[in-house]
Amino acid sequence: MVTHDPSLTERTTRTIIISDGELIDETVAECLPLLDHQQMLEATRLLEQFTYQPNSMILPAGQHVDYFFMIKSGVVEVVLDCTPGPGDGYHNCTDGPRQFFGEIELVRGRTVRCQHPRRPERPVELVALRRTDFDKLLSHSPLTEK
Repeated sequence: MVTHDPSLTERTTRTIIISDGELIDETVAECLPLLDHQQMLEATRLLEQFTYQPNSMILPAGQHVDYFFMIKSGVVEVVLDCTPGPGDGYHNCTDGPRQFFGEIELVRGRTVRCQHPRRPERPVELVALRRTDFDKLLSHSPLTEK
């Protein structure tokens, strides 16, 4: 079905967005729904792709984060250091497809450690925007920034 009616797209299990004749990456559309279609298309053009094997470290604790990561497929364990003291106040969560991480460090400067969980599953596939591109998108989309 092809439609311009958002009330109809809300009833579907999968929506593919076309802007100016180009496909918008589904992960971008799901993770950043408050961007307008032109901004989503620009983000799609700027994406970098990463693949990690099970039990591999994506971002070691303390490593400077230069990307806003979005999970295309697989599962990622995210551990966030919520306090300034080492070893204190860690928050742990597991995120799957259409979730994102890295924004905490990019926006608030907190340490994040991410790895593919210790499960014999398939690799995790990520798409990511560089810090400068992420900052530019936020500056042009106050709703997304908020």
